[in-house]
Amino acid sequence: MKQMTCRALIAAALFGLVASQAQAELSYSDTLETLFVDGGQVHLDLSAGEHDIKPSADNQIRIHWRVKDIDDKRKVKTSTKVDGKSAKVKINGPTDDFRTVIEVPANSDLVIRLSAGELFVGNIRGSKDIKLRAGELNIEVADVQDYAEVKGSLWAGDIDAGPFGSEASGLFRSIEWQGEGAHDLRFKLYAGDVQIHRAALQDD
Repeated sequence: MKQMTCRALIAAALFGLVASQAQAELSYSDTLETLFVDGGQVHLDLSAGEHDIKPSADNQIRIHWRVKDIDDKRKVKTSTKVDGKSAKVKINGPTDDFRTVIEVPANSDLVIRLSAGELFVGNIRGSKDIKLRAGELNIEVADVQDYAEVKGSLWAGDIDAGPFGSEASGLFRSIEWQGEGAHDLRFKLYAGDVQIHRAALQDD
């Protein structure tokens, strides 16, 4: 009887430990979905955080967001307004542990404004106009021949634009590249790092 009681206590203690760890790792999330069009322009106004912009498999704009603290849920405000071939996405969230994944149609022009944080722009075909005050900017490009002009600058930090044959580091750095494509890529940061790299090939 004592042996069974001891085992029960150990099992309860282990269960409590697992439950407390799961609670600590628990995140709170939600999704907003809006029908848009292929080949439109998406303007994204983003508050500080980690934002991952990806091509969607359809013509939907989807905003997936996640916070770690349940008390931060009420601080998250998202909206998408569509007017013909133009969409405006506005996202506000808490200052800590705020992450989003934003899906847009694969052929879209992007205008992105981010106060600070980490921004990843996936393989989306279209022009890109990106500004952020401070943080890390990562951009995927499938084919450099899609672009007519690439122009970027930052006050302090590093630029690695390997596909366009440009690198810069230090203060008041900039890059320029000219091509014969249909799209433009422009970015501006006050402080941070920029990395532009080729998108991974998709297996059929």
